[in-house]
Amino acid sequence: MNDVKKVLNECLKRIGLDENWVLSITALSAQEVALRKKLDEMNIESGEEDFQKLGEMLQKAYENKGLQFPLITLSIVRAYRHIRAKLLHEGHRYPISERELEQLVMNTNTFITELFPTTREESSFFDQVCSSSESEMRDIARRLSLDEAKQAQAKLLDKLSLTSYSEWSNSDDKLVQFIGVLIKSKEKDEERIVLFDELIEWYLRTTAYLAKSRITRVVAELARSLILRERIFYKKGVEKIILDYANSNSYDEAGRNAELVACIAPDLDSEQLKKVLDAAKSNDQILCSYSARPHILNIIAIAESKIGKEATKPIQEALKQT
Repeated sequence: MNDVKKVLNECLKRIGLDENWVLSITALSAQEVALRKKLDEMNIESGEEDFQKLGEMLQKAYENKGLQFPLITLSIVRAYRHIRAKLLHEGHRYPISERELEQLVMNTNTFITELFPTTREESSFFDQVCSSSESEMRDIARRLSLDEAKQAQAKLLDKLSLTSYSEWSNSDDKLVQFIGVLIKSKEKDEERIVLFDELIEWYLRTTAYLAKSRITRVVAELARSLILRERIFYKKGVEKIILDYANSNSYDEAGRNAELVACIAPDLDSEQLKKVLDAAKSNDQILCSYSARPHILNIIAIAESKIGKEATKPIQEALKQT
């Protein structure tokens, strides 16, 4: 990932763009995604409309429901209309200062927070989960219908996705734990599958690195169940999981990713197993990770039975030297 960022930064420099431009475009794009997400929640098709039109559609939808339209939304829609086009199409002509970037990011945060506020009911639910033991979590989870469980999981993932490194706490770890408890608490296979499918879809598409890294172990634990592990293959998530593992850039991350790969390893084909072994040998973060090692050894054992001992010799030799 670091190499990819370096290549991108070099490309941007060649055309007069910098990190401030990247962050500004990200913030402006997030504003549009927020509008479309809110329209989706209100069952309104957003189509290919531009940002200003989306804002007008949302305002009308609020008015039709007798709701107060957030004032910040009106300001954002009006204020950034021209800036949006200039930055996207002519960014090299309009450098963004640190002060301008900070203002844009803060306005974007206020805008999204007002469109998607945490309700008292949600806050109370989060607090209840965070103060619960695992057995108490199971009781909470069992009381939720499937629809309520889906909503709870979606809210939890949204909250965790927005939590930064400096904000992350033990309470957030408890919320991560509850996601696993929630899925395991369902007695019917079809209900567990519905919740796991939604979790996997989020896991494969999210760019919220911190939340994803914490949830990797939950996904691995759930994937020990064959009926849920099969859903990863059905959702075509295997190659992405192997790629994330191969790109592990810390020992801890390598350990979490290796655990997940080890859980799906029994169902990997020969080529996929070779990719996994090659990645372990070529990436020192995996090779030298103590938390990854037991999972790598499990993968080697599976690979030996599928593709032969000869294919596993390079990684075994590399492990001996660490």
